[in-house]
Amino acid sequence: MPYRLIIYIVYPLLFAIACSNTLASKKNNETSPSQEPIAQTPNTFNYKVVAIYPHVANSFTEGLLYVNHYFYESAGGYGDSRIMKVIPQTAQIVKSININKNYFGEGIAIFNNRLYQLTYREQKIFVYDTENFKLIKSFDWQNGEGWGMTVNKQYLIVSNGSSNLYFLDPQTCTVQHIVSVHDNLGLVNNINSLQWIDGKIYANIWLTQYIDVINPTTGFVEGQLDCTAILEKNGLSTEGTQEMNGITYDSNNHIIYVTGKYWPAIFGLQLL
Repeated sequence: MPYRLIIYIVYPLLFAIACSNTLASKKNNETSPSQEPIAQTPNTFNYKVVAIYPHVANSFTEGLLYVNHYFYESAGGYGDSRIMKVIPQTAQIVKSININKNYFGEGIAIFNNRLYQLTYREQKIFVYDTENFKLIKSFDWQNGEGWGMTVNKQYLIVSNGSSNLYFLDPQTCTVQHIVSVHDNLGLVNNINSLQWIDGKIYANIWLTQYIDVINPTTGFVEGQLDCTAILEKNGLSTEGTQEMNGITYDSNNHIIYVTGKYWPAIFGLQLL
């Protein structure tokens, strides 16, 4: 067979084989499963109740902090919203300010001796002096409603009732990044009150008595605390109470404090 004829026959055949392999490789890449990590079933975090403190009886709790041996609490409601500094052992209010009746107070956090407060639907974040509760300034919040708030060493972290957590620059309250929260069943909505504890975000899920433990990098729910019937189990009445709301942490004694709207008590929990 002449050399030129071999070229005419072999080259097109090699080209066809190469194209076929390329298309097969592309198809396999398109249909192969994602290699991204998948959220696992959350672990159950067991705990024991190590403290029960009285709670301000008429407080529609929206935010709770434990700082320098005091509770700081944000109570909600139009015309009833206020911030209080409270002695834990007695529920005595040592300092309190009322919020303008046109605003519904929500979650609070302290960063660099400034107390930040979300508002529910008014799209404002207020900043107060932690010592005297004097209003210093306010920021616009344009990411839906305001629900829960906590801090780490770098960011304010905010929930709005969705499955998202918003990480804000404390100096400007602008969103730096967003993390979506999900467990083995999918996205987790109704994320409410927040608390940063040892590198994780503890979040109460609205209208439940569950606290999810969230990895702030991946958004995966890694664990869960079940606080169902915590009032009844400790001999307290549920009459007039509403859902759980309010999580804070005593880092020196490793105690997680939880309460709820109109609850008669604040419970101190220690993980086992």
